[in-house]
Amino acid sequence: EWQINADCGETSADHPLVKTMEKSLKALNIPAVLEGAYFHTDMGWVEKAGIPIVNFGPGDPRDAHGNDEKCPVEDLIQAAKTIALTILEWCGTVE
Repeated sequence: EWQINADCGETSADHPLVKTMEKSLKALNIPAVLEGAYFHTDMGWVEKAGIPIVNFGPGDPRDAHGNDEKCPVEDLIQAAKTIALTILEWCGTVE
């Protein structure tokens, strides 16, 4: 039984944004893992506005949004690099 009225979202694995992020991960030698999230995000609201979106971030989601929230610094750095490369490629600024 659902306990929250959540606007869930889904982006196809073959969507160009997903492929662009996979390319960025590959460039950084980070394995791409495509899977559904088992927690609520605001992804559905963005998707309903017609904006392509992926749910991506550093660390283990089980460690997020709690009293002892934590994330390894290296995970944060790798996520920032991945997001930056993805934005540059998506916006057409990489030559």
